[in-house]
Amino acid sequence: MKQVICCTLFTLFLIIGCKKEASPVTSEPTITDTASTVRFIQDDITGLYIGTITNSSKTLYISELSVSYDGKVRGSGFAGVWKIDSLGNIISTGSYNYYVNGAYYDAQCTWTVRMTPQKDSVIGNVNIAVAPYYTMNVALKINRSPNWMLVNSTTGADLLGIWMPTTTNAIAVGNSGMIVRSSDGGMTWNSITSPITKDLLDVAFSTEMNGVIVAKDGNILQTSDGGVSWRNVSREWICDIAFRDAATGFAVGANGFAMRSTNSGESWSVFTLSTSSTLRRIVFFTPSIGWITGDKGTVLRTTNGGDTWNPITTSNNSDLYDIANSPGGVKIIVGSSGTIIRSTNEGASWEKLTSGDSHLISSAAFATDMKVFATGMGGYIFRSSDGGNAWNTIQTSTYATLNDMSFFDSLSGVVVGAGVILRTTNGGTTWSNINIGSSPPTFNRCTFVSPTIGFAVGSAVYKTTDKGASWNRLTLLSSFGAYGIHAFDSSKIAIGGSSGTIWSTTNGGTQWTSRFPVEQLTVKTVVPLSQNTYLAGGESGSVLHSSDGGMNWTKKPNSFKYDFDDLDFADPLNGFGVGKYLGVVRTSDGGNTWSLLIEKEYHLFQGVSCIDAMTAFVVEGYGVIRKTTDAGITWQVRDSTIYADKIDFFNILHGIAIGRNSRILETTDGGMSWIKQEPVVSNHYYNLHNYDDKRCIVVGAMGAIFKRK
Repeated sequence: MKQVICCTLFTLFLIIGCKKEASPVTSEPTITDTASTVRFIQDDITGLYIGTITNSSKTLYISELSVSYDGKVRGSGFAGVWKIDSLGNIISTGSYNYYVNGAYYDAQCTWTVRMTPQKDSVIGNVNIAVAPYYTMNVALKINRSPNWMLVNSTTGADLLGIWMPTTTNAIAVGNSGMIVRSSDGGMTWNSITSPITKDLLDVAFSTEMNGVIVAKDGNILQTSDGGVSWRNVSREWICDIAFRDAATGFAVGANGFAMRSTNSGESWSVFTLSTSSTLRRIVFFTPSIGWITGDKGTVLRTTNGGDTWNPITTSNNSDLYDIANSPGGVKIIVGSSGTIIRSTNEGASWEKLTSGDSHLISSAAFATDMKVFATGMGGYIFRSSDGGNAWNTIQTSTYATLNDMSFFDSLSGVVVGAGVILRTTNGGTTWSNINIGSSPPTFNRCTFVSPTIGFAVGSAVYKTTDKGASWNRLTLLSSFGAYGIHAFDSSKIAIGGSSGTIWSTTNGGTQWTSRFPVEQLTVKTVVPLSQNTYLAGGESGSVLHSSDGGMNWTKKPNSFKYDFDDLDFADPLNGFGVGKYLGVVRTSDGGNTWSLLIEKEYHLFQGVSCIDAMTAFVVEGYGVIRKTTDAGITWQVRDSTIYADKIDFFNILHGIAIGRNSRILETTDGGMSWIKQEPVVSNHYYNLHNYDDKRCIVVGAMGAIFKRK
């Protein structure tokens, strides 16, 4: 059962004293009274503050004033900017139009207000000047809620999801990849690095340490350290792909992303490695021995076919792009800043070599036991005839960056790069530039399955059947960046690329099938079912299930066409879901099957709170709250005037509803009546969570976070 926190409205009372100034134009208004009163009252329907300044001789109208936490005062009558300094003062400057005797005039105003959390009200001053006609000195009093307080999240992004896994820890997520975390019960918040910049829509924890975030375009983030760090388990860039045998393969990529397939690439599961660095190359030199190289000096090695991967120390912190293996077992790794290191004892120790070049070296390959090549920037190829001790530089006919190379015998090899394919037939003494047509693509990887048949991939896929002398472009129905390829044979190929996509073909590239670790549809809501088990809902009625702490997800079949906007479960089996156009649905088997309880019609359902297997509340976009006590067979209307978007009940009687236009309401009689709370500032509230009835947090627009005092 989700839980909520409330936030409160505040009422502004302004006592104004006015000081007359000389007016050069007699037709302009002047204020003669020294005692005026300003009162702002929030409109129940629009949520805006409607205010008037009155005295015995004039009435100045300030209309449609809505103050939100981001610092911007919204409305047709006023514009200003609020800033909160380190001491808690609100410092603001702005302007507004005022109306006197049938005409509008511009005014400039500045004010400072002391916001003291320990007090129920604060006093400040406002100075309004309408030069050269008059000035007004304003005393400002803000009545604050005795139950709720505004805390600064240090972000201006809209916050859309909130969860408290413990009494002290809380995580809030929002637009543009924003993650903020509190370790003191919501009093202070710090930004957490996010692996993506997509909008993060919801967050949930199944234990104190294990949590997931769902986001746009099928992105799902996972944490196992209480939200201190997050990794993308669905959409990271795939940099390379390799199979140890016909069935078992691996893909690696950005931010330590790794996947495994045990069925020749038909399906993939995410697994965890001991690094968050970008992993650029994975190779298997035998079915048991495999290597991974990556950024910040990362080297991993397996001796059991990839069941476990152990870090290898090289005393090098460069980004490592490739590893080559000689027929005699010598390993050479190349990388950024001209890095070349060599091991003759399976990685137990490494020695530093030099090519004389300090730029990126992106690939390496052995042609014989002693002859080794490396490629880099500016069209350079580096060649050593003594196993890497000494290197010669070859300037080819191109100045393009060369990304990968492959030798399929001692004399024949291919190098690919930015719009270029080079070929040698004399052991690398000379290299010819192969004509691949106008507007050639960038190639990132190449591989050969025989001395005659090979593939090159990048922003397109090319194939050769004549040792690289000519190349033909293969049809791929979707354009994407390919950074890894494994060819089982001339017909069966797997390619890894951007957005976690893996493409495969079994007919030499005539037809391709795309595979993703998670559906690409946007996931909007997620709930924990039990320890390390989650259910998520999203676009087009999609339902995803994870039983391993959010690392891997499977899609549950259903016939719904419309989005899930909210989910809530009473126990691991019984739950309800709602959507603006979906309606209200229910499951009694943990999300495997669903029954439609209320069709969408014009209801626009957006929030749900589940008390037990039989009892639930749902809220419609137009303010109607419905309650069922018989698992959705019948529904009773509880309220039709609250205009809420989300709802959460602590128990059968006590619940909170929130929404836009500063809607925060609380009930203690099962929804029969609602008490409107007064917020600290006017705001749009998007989500809420309570740890218990005393520890509640609400999040909203422009980084607003509110908690119970």
